[in-house]
Amino acid sequence: METLNEFPEIMGHAREDLGGNVGGKFSPENWDRILNEARERFLRHRALVDNDLAAWTEVVREFHRERYWGYSPNWRPPAKDKKKKQTNMGVSFIWMTFTAFIVTKISVVWLGQIYTRSDDPVDKWLFFGAIALTIANFAYFLWRSRHHKD
Repeated sequence: METLNEFPEIMGHAREDLGGNVGGKFSPENWDRILNEARERFLRHRALVDNDLAAWTEVVREFHRERYWGYSPNWRPPAKDKKKKQTNMGVSFIWMTFTAFIVTKISVVWLGQIYTRSDDPVDKWLFFGAIALTIANFAYFLWRSRHHKD
């Protein structure tokens, strides 16, 4: 029995010839089946025609004419599991506490004392914005850590 290695000039580019203009990808298992079927059909056509190139051309035509011999080109490689960088929850909590208690508290106190002395509406919005920023910092920390497991 002849193998694919006996026809390197024909079967060496079989994937490009058969699937070069297919809108999608075949799974690796389907490619094995497709190449085996292409080999069988090539040998049948080769027995009828003495020209290897003409026999292979007919196999490629059949592949496209018969809608890829029933194989569906909708395979996608499995998504790679991207592991998140494990962060130390204690360090993260200390950093969020530092930013929330030190930076935002200072801004709340400073903007609060300006707001109590002034009647300007901009000072009121800055003060309440600082309070909203403090609340948003803690809400973000809780939201980001919602799936944390020890």
